Amino acid sequence: MGIIKVSDEQSEKTFAQLREVLEVDNPDTKDYEIAYGTRTKTRNYIVYQKTTIYNYVFGYTKTMDKFFVSSVSINSKDNFTLSEPVFFTKDDVQTMTRKITGTINIKLKDGFKSAFTIPPYTLKSAGYNLPVSQKEKSKFLNDFIKNNPIKK
Repeated sequence: MGIIKVSDEQSEKTFAQLREVLEVDNPDTKDYEIAYGTRTKTRNYIVYQKTTIYNYVFGYTKTMDKFFVSSVSINSKDNFTLSEPVFFTKDDVQTMTRKITGTINIKLKDGFKSAFTIPPYTLKSAGYNLPVSQKEKSKFLNDFIKNNPIKK
């Protein structure tokens, strides 16, 4: 059995669940598009290596002037929780750039920092990621941030 991309149906279900959880606690998020982000951090110690996977929801308005970031804790295959979103506007951003590796780095004037990639899809067998397929969102956001970096 090979590694398979997530189906569109599964991806739609995941985004519907994300939207539902977001809107219950934060009704303001209904005005935002959402994308799934992930980050892998590996630390090397003397006798072992530790890899931690971080998951995020990145929200943005169609005008790309209002945003939010919320971290996702995956409890099981279909069960996850979201942190309180950090809402910000373009004016609140100190830097928002995209590295050559695809990592989007966000630093706000109040000190908040976040870094993640927005993958076009996740793999079906990866239990540490939410099952999503977001090729168009990934391309749009990566291109937009790459071509319109904010550096103040």
